[in-house]
Amino acid sequence: MIDRALVEAAARLRRQSEPYVVATVVRPDRRSAAGARLILGRYRWIAGTVSGGALDGELSSSAWMHTKESGPVVMTYGASHPDIANDDELRAAFGLGDGGTADVMLELAGQPGRLDVLELATRCTRQQRRAAVATVIASETASVRIGTRLALLAGGDVEQEAAPLDAELRDAICVDLRAVMESGSTTTKQLGGVEVLLEAIVPPPRLFVLGDSHDLVPLAQLAKHAGWEIVICAEAPRHSLRERFVMADEILVGDCEDFAVRIEQSDRAACVIASHDVDRDRANLALLRDTKAKYIGVAGSRVARLAPDDDRVHELLGDTPFDRAFTAISEARASMATRLPGADRSGSMERPVPSRPSAVFAAVLAL
Repeated sequence: MIDRALVEAAARLRRQSEPYVVATVVRPDRRSAAGARLILGRYRWIAGTVSGGALDGELSSSAWMHTKESGPVVMTYGASHPDIANDDELRAAFGLGDGGTADVMLELAGQPGRLDVLELATRCTRQQRRAAVATVIASETASVRIGTRLALLAGGDVEQEAAPLDAELRDAICVDLRAVMESGSTTTKQLGGVEVLLEAIVPPPRLFVLGDSHDLVPLAQLAKHAGWEIVICAEAPRHSLRERFVMADEILVGDCEDFAVRIEQSDRAACVIASHDVDRDRANLALLRDTKAKYIGVAGSRVARLAPDDDRVHELLGDTPFDRAFTAISEARASMATRLPGADRSGSMERPVPSRPSAVFAAVLAL
């Protein structure tokens, strides 16, 4: 899953017509991950990370020189490079272990005729549809350039660039894209003289909160911080709801049948039932058990005990609202990971830690 903050930052830059460079790890070191990205503006780090650190500061002109004329280019970062060999922070920013190397593809975003992975991720999020993207990262064939892409959307739609791949190679890649889309994993593969990065684009989880009390605010805040979409489900409209749940992506007003329809339209849905009305919670649980929700958290043991045979149903445990929020998010992530092989199970929800501007300048000069 591509980090939601990265997708939103790219969408904002497109609206503002601001140029930016996308750096993508295509062959990782043991400390980095294939498909990890960061966005660099002309003079600043904007969003994303390539590993345990983040780049923050001025972007040197060399990065723009590499992408402006030649299109996408794959650069190799080595821990032994003189500009970063003695700087643990910079090696961490590029995900480099002792003596390791990582290959990173740099590309200027928004080029005509090219598929934009982050724009595709925006559509997948909005439509709650999965997709998979293949990016050529090495080629011994003159007709296939580095950076060439092919995308497959859930439902069978294939998207190609202005200079499409030949039919045989395209069909071979599509087979792998279907497998990647199903698993939610990212990998690389050699197809003849072409090496491709195969990435799954999975919409962020949606958390449906059936309840609107103040003790649910920490749950919504934590899920938002994790990059999830937050949908507050209330039975009656109240002006205070928007003020209370300012972090929510959407506030729905209606009954559980209406909410169940939206859950069915979601790629991965988690639900929390906490109206603090036992009869209402019991009725909501009965309805939600018939949906494809991956996780159903219930406030109160009396209601949770009604579904002893459903491993999706969990009682929200904890002494405080924050404890219960951490429990719900942890259990929901575990439920989704079980059904999504290859998904990120790190559980990390930390914000990127800015690096020193002077160090960033030196790191990008290594390009």
